[in-house]
Amino acid sequence: MSRALIQETLRAIRGSLGRFLAIMGIVALGCGFFAGLQMTGRDMRLSADEFYDVQGLYDIRMVSTLGFEQADIDRLVAIEGVEEVLPARSVDVMATMGSTRVVTRVMELPSTSTAAFQKNDVTENEVKEGARAFNQPVLTDGRWPETANEIVISSDPKKHSDVPLGSVIEIPESLDGVHIKGGSYTVVGYVNSPNFPFSSNFGSTSLGNGTVEEFAYVPSDAFAADDPYTDVYLKVRGASAQISGSDAYKNIVSSVEERVTDAVPSLAQARVSDLRKKAQESVDEARANYEKARLEAAQKLEDARSQLEDAQARIDAGELELSLGRRNHTDGTSRLESEKARVQRQLAAVRGELDAAAEKISKGKELLASGEAQYAAGKARLAQGQADFDTGLATFSAAKSQALASLSDQGITAATLEDAKAQLEAAGYPTDTIDALLATQAKLESAKAELDQKQAELTKAREELDARAQSLDEAQKQLAVGERDYQAALTVSDAQFAVAQQKLDSALEQLKRGQITLDNARRDYDEGQKSYEDSKTAVEEQLADAEAQINEAQKQVDDLTAPDIYVLDRTKDIGNAAYDSDSHRIDDIARVFPLMFFLVAALISLTTMTRMVSDERTVIGMHKALGYSKAAIAAKYVLYAAIASVTGAALGIALLSQVLPNIIISAYASIYNIPHAESAMPISAPIALLSGGLGVGVTLLATISAVLSTLREEPSALMLPKAPKAGSRILLERITPLWKRLSFSWKVSTRNLFRFKRRLFMTVIGIAGCTALLLVAFGVQNSINDVIDAQWPGLFHYDYIVGMKKDTATDDVHAVEERITAVTQSAPEKVSSDDFTLVWRENILVSSDTLSKEHAVSVIEMSPLETDCFENAVVLRERLSQKPLEFTDDSVVLTEKIAKKLNVRVGDSVTVYKQDRIGNAADAGKSLTVTDITENYAWHYMYVGKNAEKSLGPRENASYALLFSAPKDAAIRQQIGDELSENSQVASVSDINATIKVYKESLEVVGKVVAILIISAALLAFIVLYNLTNINIEERIREIASLKVLGFTRREVDAYVFRETFLLTLGGSTLGLILGSCLEGFVVQTAEVDTVMFGRVIHPLSFVYAFGLTLVFSFFVYVAMRHKLAKIDMVESLKSVD
Repeated sequence: MSRALIQETLRAIRGSLGRFLAIMGIVALGCGFFAGLQMTGRDMRLSADEFYDVQGLYDIRMVSTLGFEQADIDRLVAIEGVEEVLPARSVDVMATMGSTRVVTRVMELPSTSTAAFQKNDVTENEVKEGARAFNQPVLTDGRWPETANEIVISSDPKKHSDVPLGSVIEIPESLDGVHIKGGSYTVVGYVNSPNFPFSSNFGSTSLGNGTVEEFAYVPSDAFAADDPYTDVYLKVRGASAQISGSDAYKNIVSSVEERVTDAVPSLAQARVSDLRKKAQESVDEARANYEKARLEAAQKLEDARSQLEDAQARIDAGELELSLGRRNHTDGTSRLESEKARVQRQLAAVRGELDAAAEKISKGKELLASGEAQYAAGKARLAQGQADFDTGLATFSAAKSQALASLSDQGITAATLEDAKAQLEAAGYPTDTIDALLATQAKLESAKAELDQKQAELTKAREELDARAQSLDEAQKQLAVGERDYQAALTVSDAQFAVAQQKLDSALEQLKRGQITLDNARRDYDEGQKSYEDSKTAVEEQLADAEAQINEAQKQVDDLTAPDIYVLDRTKDIGNAAYDSDSHRIDDIARVFPLMFFLVAALISLTTMTRMVSDERTVIGMHKALGYSKAAIAAKYVLYAAIASVTGAALGIALLSQVLPNIIISAYASIYNIPHAESAMPISAPIALLSGGLGVGVTLLATISAVLSTLREEPSALMLPKAPKAGSRILLERITPLWKRLSFSWKVSTRNLFRFKRRLFMTVIGIAGCTALLLVAFGVQNSINDVIDAQWPGLFHYDYIVGMKKDTATDDVHAVEERITAVTQSAPEKVSSDDFTLVWRENILVSSDTLSKEHAVSVIEMSPLETDCFENAVVLRERLSQKPLEFTDDSVVLTEKIAKKLNVRVGDSVTVYKQDRIGNAADAGKSLTVTDITENYAWHYMYVGKNAEKSLGPRENASYALLFSAPKDAAIRQQIGDELSENSQVASVSDINATIKVYKESLEVVGKVVAILIISAALLAFIVLYNLTNINIEERIREIASLKVLGFTRREVDAYVFRETFLLTLGGSTLGLILGSCLEGFVVQTAEVDTVMFGRVIHPLSFVYAFGLTLVFSFFVYVAMRHKLAKIDMVESLKSVD
């Protein structure tokens, strides 16, 4: 390359800097967008690969219907190509977080979770140096769990804004297969996990609404140590050295996956053999335990029977003893009463005797007193008689003495009267006196005898009275003694009777206690007998159940078949596959979207270089006449274009290959938890070369085309001015009424437009591209934003879903309805019983004739219990015609996107499968005929009538769900959540408003992409309009100078020139709106994620914005070029002729 050529080219660049910059700018945009978009998909995959490698994401995941044991792990380790194996346990539970119940996948924290891995500080070098991470979550805040009741959860703040660090999560105890300790777990950290890159879907489950909404890690101590492993993760040797998802990675993994798949039958057989052996040992042990328990139970029953018999014997003995005691008590009582009667009789007799004695003594005393009186009277009479006797005796003695004396005088001496009488008689004397004396003596003697007798009687009476008195004294004493003895006997008898009565009472009390004891014993015996019978029945039932269970277990052991073992690579993971799919969607867009820039770049380069060559026709003719070769002449222009295009390509690739991926990946960060690489991603040499080659190649081809078309002419023709293009009538002139109404300047502008058709075409295409890009930007924003407004409240007239547990009855559902109604009574927007829609809901898999069972799509099936209520909750209509769809008991209505994915229409058949916890089809499937396809934007639904639902047979995973619109008051909605979280029949609570809020927050990043598109479109429009306007002005400098000479004012000259630009802008913008509508449809359908259908309608205002902004850019060009028009020198422009 000669120095002169370089100098000439540099001189040309300085002389046409605007033209040079236009080419450089349009190539920079084209190459930069192509490279940026191409590298975006690559950078997404590189970011994911770096994240996966650093965190040690598995290459192959295995799931078995019978779980895994250590022996299975050892077998997998032995497979060629398997570098490392990580067994793990996980379980899906309904965890209570804050005021809501969330379907949560709780996993065993990998053993590599140490402090060294905190805060994203694990680097790839550390992994290579020995920090072997395997499925290692990334701690984004807080710390790792240190005790069994601590937990870390996903780091997405939109999912757990009400679950700060230190809050408590309630996890129910799981006893289904894997045992996790239930209770309260304290949140100590937030994590991202390479297992769950997709923030809106963490997998499938049989709980709640069928989708795992949250994930968490707990220490291994939270799981039962003897539980089988639920998952086994494999690392493939050499896979980490390749980019995840690349062909090289797939080849390495697929070879090992094939070996693992080939080993599945033997693994399954070994697993079932291990299980059968272990199960048989368990069954044998259970049977031995059963026999032991049966014998023990029989022995215990026999012991219980013996105890009952002993108790019965004791009861019988007690009853006999009690009967004897009663008889003894009765006899004792009788004897006591008899003795009492006897003693009382004796005492009464004694009393009678004492009383009789007392009476007798009394009478004796009376008699004694009477005797004493008589004695006294007799004594007195005796004394009187004695006195009378003494007097008579004295008289007698005197008379005697006198008589004797007298006799003595008479000589008769006699000592006695008898002697005297005898002597008298003997003497014959009269004895009258003696006889009288003798008579008196006889009387005295008689009186004396009587007195003696009476004295004797008195003495005797005295003696008798004394004896009687003594006898009475004795009797009195005896009576006193008898009274005392009686009282003593009475006291003794009373005491004895009291003691006897006390003994009898004591015996009676003992009898009563004995009766109570006996009654208690009899009751205990009856209870014991009943307990014995119940125990015997229960034992027999338990033994029968145990035997049946053992027999059933034995049957299960005998029937035990090889488990289904699923070998899943990363493509089977929802998040990984979605992220990889989205990165390839960017690739699809990158293959089409930048073509607009390259097309415009080619047109601009062709126009620009054609004008440049045209301006130097004379120079080219002179060089050709002087013998320069075509290559030597063309070299200057090719070098000019090459410098502009290479510089532009280098700048565009260097800048946009870093900016675009960062912006787009940041936008995807709202739905993916894969961090973008902190350092700048390396520029891909192949992509850069391809992009630069396209940009430079298009420019050079346009340049060469322009130069060659000129070089074909003869030198003589080239050195002459190019003949003006002949004018001709245009189509508008044939519309006479319109043409006549146009002013002269408008007619000239119109003729000029159609006279330079190539310039017209290129300008219109360039402006159309600008407008199309603007419309795509606004249209994409409309399409994404329409998802919310079109779905809520456009199609769904509910904003709250309450999922019930599988075994919930309709009465429990109505109880929940009543509770919700009660909570909302204080709100202005009360919820009544008529506002609820009850549906039967289940997550299912659906395939079609064109989509196999292996690729079946997950769909939410809803079957309303009442069609009328359902029509108030969900609008079913055809999207294009907006025609309502009739829903009957036989209806099977698919949403639009899933119908498109399945490639089915109305009348086609689909196959419905049950879905297991890992998202695989769990049965052979049932066929249904699609009756309608309805408009829908978020998630996939199948609405099934009652009869169609019944045709599917029993659905173990289906459950009731309540749909309703809750009051807008946040406090009321929170209260509803709190109430429902405490209800044991509620499985899940979904506040759609919270989902909408999260979705809208994630859409904020779309504005960045839209801004990039608008800025790019603005630059494109400005470059196109500026370049073409500049060329237009340069081509018509003499014409413009002539207008100025003719007296046209500056305003008229500006209007003359820019009227054409305005008309071209109008035409290009109109075409751009049409082109943009088609391009926007492609971009939207390409960029859609699997579960969302973006809006298909561009808002009228977006057309206005795109059209208006193009006009604004045109105005900016007018402002920029107006100064150039003003600087045109009339003399300089007219004094030279080409």
